[in-house]
Amino acid sequence: AEQLVRRRPNAIAWMPAVGLIVAVPFYLVAFSTDDKWLCLACICIGAMVKYGYLAAQYTIGQGVVGMRTRATATAILLFIVNLIGYGLGPLFIGALSDILFGLNAGATAGMEELARASCKGDALAQLGEAQKAFCPVADAEALQNSLFITSALYVLPAIFFLLCMKTLQKDLVAK
Repeated sequence: AEQLVRRRPNAIAWMPAVGLIVAVPFYLVAFSTDDKWLCLACICIGAMVKYGYLAAQYTIGQGVVGMRTRATATAILLFIVNLIGYGLGPLFIGALSDILFGLNAGATAGMEELARASCKGDALAQLGEAQKAFCPVADAEALQNSLFITSALYVLPAIFFLLCMKTLQKDLVAK
């Protein structure tokens, strides 16, 4: 990245954008295949190209503030990334999965009133055979679809990295 930035100053912004966009198809394949080795390979490749944003995020974050505030800027950046990404990310996927389960149940005859909580623990024993058969399929499908949607959302930060290119050279304090 450093060598590329010397020739193309905005590379620090478009490289992670490309990585985030390229990661999406790998994640979509990983979450849709039944082959565990293909899944593992696609998740690894997707993660490898996706996580290139980390270096750019800290480089840009430290480059747009003065030398005296770099540590504070990095601490705030780490706090926000951990709070939103690692704190709310799994909750978002779970909540989205619950919503999608409800939509799937609502769209299936005889399952309209079935709640996800009914498919767990002791409540499962009280369900009819058709509902018992429906639960694991709908549960897996809802989680899979929430992972598809979340993976596709990686395009948004890619767009933000690309938008950052417009003013990056003007905004950089440390060059």
